[in-house]
Amino acid sequence: MKESIERVLRLVQEGKLSPEDGAELIDAMKSQAEPAAGEPASGAAEPAAETETGGEKKLTWESLIDSIEKLGRELSTSVDWKKVGEQARTSVEKAAEYVKAGVEKIGKIDIDFSGPYEAKTVELPLSLPDGKTLRIENARGSTKVSGKQPLGTVKATAKFRGGTPEERKERASRFTLMMEESDGAITLRQADESNVEVEFEIGLSGDATLDVRGESGAIQIEDLGGSFTVRSRSGAVRMNRCRGNAELQNTSGNINLVDHEGESIQLESKTGSVNAEQVKGALVVRNASGSIHLVGVEPSSLNAETVAGSIHAELLGNLEGVNSLRSVSGSTHVKVSDTANCRVTMNSLRGGVENGLTLTDELRQDRRISGQLGEGKGTLDISSVTGSVHVGPR
Repeated sequence: MKESIERVLRLVQEGKLSPEDGAELIDAMKSQAEPAAGEPASGAAEPAAETETGGEKKLTWESLIDSIEKLGRELSTSVDWKKVGEQARTSVEKAAEYVKAGVEKIGKIDIDFSGPYEAKTVELPLSLPDGKTLRIENARGSTKVSGKQPLGTVKATAKFRGGTPEERKERASRFTLMMEESDGAITLRQADESNVEVEFEIGLSGDATLDVRGESGAIQIEDLGGSFTVRSRSGAVRMNRCRGNAELQNTSGNINLVDHEGESIQLESKTGSVNAEQVKGALVVRNASGSIHLVGVEPSSLNAETVAGSIHAELLGNLEGVNSLRSVSGSTHVKVSDTANCRVTMNSLRGGVENGLTLTDELRQDRRISGQLGEGKGTLDISSVTGSVHVGPR
């Protein structure tokens, strides 16, 4: 029992459990260890890590704490530790099952980086030869890449949390910037470990091919030409004043693309919003439950789709390519310029359809309107299943 309590206290000290969470588990251990009335105190002794019961292994406090230590980095406040403690008073097995279910539910989560920390900054020159990709892998912390700099540089600031001040200082003293070079890429990598975040600030003097991957920090790229691949899990992704093909993916954070031009542009999010402003090129935008906002977008072609979110689009140019905006349950509002030259079709299976454009050869049916703008060289198809559709002039 004493050893298990000490291990829980160490988890609290390392920041893997809050003091309140640790108190719940210690209280549960003590209450389960108390002998029932009339039983000898020796009957309350904690058993070994696992015992055999009818050929089945029975989990104990020691094995439960093993699982917490192993999965500690992946646990968050999403796990109700009070409930774990309450369940543990009845059955250690149930507590362990709750921990496992909680981790499987929340997946790989972000750590709350609050409280005291020890920081260390490393700055190095960065030369990116022609034809090589700059790959950045930052598990925890923000990443910023800026172009139009006089010299290439990389600055990494690491912040260490958890443990005692002496332990934080010792960890910081050992921090080094991980930079690897291969035939095709230069890779900046931050190890995925608990209670440390690294902020990257990178300056580039010329165009670049970027491959940026992040978990919980924001990613920002500005004033740069080249080719861009960005994948983030929960941090916001923002690109400003860039040129070149771009593929931006985010799981739960927002995507913002401002003042961008490229032949191929792909923006995809699961739950965050997707915003594009002053963008030119062939544009593909997909979102599961977040909204899509397109302002001042001049597409050579456009494919915008959302399931539960709404679409608001202000489209410039002739629209002489293939342009499609589709939603399942959200509303769709589209404004087009007076230079548009396309066939227009708008419909909704169950929602209302409103047209504010002057169309030639206009045809109205139940929840469907079609017609032509200009010579009708391109197509503009706007549809929804249960949401409303509204189209009008800029």
